Amino acid sequence: MELGDRLREVRKARGMSLYDVQQRTGRHFSTIAKYERGERKPSVEMLRELAEVYDVTVSDLVEERSARGGGRSAERTDLQILLAIAQRMTPEQVADLTELLKMLVGRPAQPR
Repeated sequence: MELGDRLREVRKARGMSLYDVQQRTGRHFSTIAKYERGERKPSVEMLRELAEVYDVTVSDLVEERSARGGGRSAERTDLQILLAIAQRMTPEQVADLTELLKMLVGRPAQPR
């Protein structure tokens, strides 16, 4: 399931219209609709805002659970979110994150 499909699914499960989301977020309903159709990608901040409106976690919005056929698609979304966060980091934060990732890569993988 694509991110846009998941956003629509969660919104409808909450019984909300695009106009309801517009009122809660201040974002025009057409922008929300574009997220749901996959025509635009929401920023990490927007995902956080939508998660709050829908009373779910960001992970609930972006991750495909194994019961819903998860796998590589969810991993790609996770990487996209990490990249979006990293692009907003200071050079010092990027250096710290790089060191942390190097440490984590050296560890044996933990089962999920």
